[in-house]
Amino acid sequence: MSVIGTTHKQPRVFAHDATELINLPGCIYAGIEGFDLITGQNAGTGFELHDEAEKCYRTINETTGGFGALVSVTAVGSNGEIEEVEPCSCGEGTMYSEGDILTVVWEASDTYSSGTDSTGFVQVDSIAFSPWDYGCPFSPMENRILSVEEVDKQNNVLNYKQTLPSFKQKDIVSWKCTGEEGKETCGHETFNPGAALYVGANMDSIRVIMESGRETTFFNVPAGSFLPISVLTVCNATPTTEGIDPKEVILALF
Repeated sequence: MSVIGTTHKQPRVFAHDATELINLPGCIYAGIEGFDLITGQNAGTGFELHDEAEKCYRTINETTGGFGALVSVTAVGSNGEIEEVEPCSCGEGTMYSEGDILTVVWEASDTYSSGTDSTGFVQVDSIAFSPWDYGCPFSPMENRILSVEEVDKQNNVLNYKQTLPSFKQKDIVSWKCTGEEGKETCGHETFNPGAALYVGANMDSIRVIMESGRETTFFNVPAGSFLPISVLTVCNATPTTEGIDPKEVILALF
């Protein structure tokens, strides 16, 4: 097939960049760690406390481009107005700035069949960053250009402008790694293409998410191997020799 004039399809014979897995951005990048409640603003109505299944409500950022946060309501008033919230598990979102103001979107529940959104009431108090770990995407949806130190110098304000929802939709892949005991990890959405791998130590197995979104395991991978595959993340890796950290000896090749 000819690739003349189709830059996206050009064959990538050589890697343009390489980095150890441990040095990639973590799953949580400027995610919400805590909230303040703004006195005198609309706390909404018809919200319910989270149960064992941890009901999560969607949010809309009214300030900057941070997105994706899901909140659990942990205290309500007599009319279901929000009194306390906290981030849901896997719901920290990304690219937030301290001071962002969120609308919490009401949804019908077994307790309330009607209600109103909470607007101008929930403010981001602190943001969090995590190191790269198994299952974190190689190529996040957003550009994580600033280091944690640079964000700190800007008083935890990113001023991120979110990409239009229609941008490159056909290249987005949704996936989850299978965690320990068969439990799935947090879900992710990432753009294609993925990255190839260089393996600097003998591995009994390397479990990855392929560019297709499918989870696959490669066994008996010898040291010095270049894996000609395109992957979105490494879900797990088991070294043949104890004491080796796969995150330090496996490189993502871009």
